[in-house]
Amino acid sequence: MENIKNILIFALLAVCLVFGYMALFSKDSGYAEKLKTLEDANALLQKQRSAANNSIDSLKGAYTRLKAHEAVLNADIARRDASIAQSAAVAARSQAELGKLKREMETTIRKIKDAKAHPANRIGDDLLNSLKLKTAKQ
Repeated sequence: MENIKNILIFALLAVCLVFGYMALFSKDSGYAEKLKTLEDANALLQKQRSAANNSIDSLKGAYTRLKAHEAVLNADIARRDASIAQSAAVAARSQAELGKLKREMETTIRKIKDAKAHPANRIGDDLLNSLKLKTAKQ
C-alpha cells in the first residue's frame, strides 16, 4: 500500500514536471506577438506623452508672457483712462469759459450797437472830461 502511494506520488510528480516543462519551454508565438505589440504601443504612448509635456511647457511659458503683457496693457489702459478723464474735465472747463466769453461778447456787441444807435449826449463838465480822456489816450 505504501508502495502504491509512492508510485502514485511519483506519477503525479512526473505529470507535473511534464506539464511544467511544456509550459516553460514551449514557444507560443501568440503571446510573444501580443507582448511585442504592447511594447510598441507603450513606446508610442511614451513618445506622445513626451511631446504633450513639451507642448504643455511651451504653452505655460507663452501663458506667463501673455499674462505679463496683459498687466502692462491694463496699466496702459488705466493711464489712458485717467488721461481721458482729465482731458474731459479740461474740455468741460474750456466749454464753460467759451460760453462765458460768448455771453460777454454778445453783451459788448449789444452795448456797441446801442451806443451807435443812441450816442451819449454829454454836456458841460462831462463833455470836457470825456474829451480830455480821449485826447490823453492818443
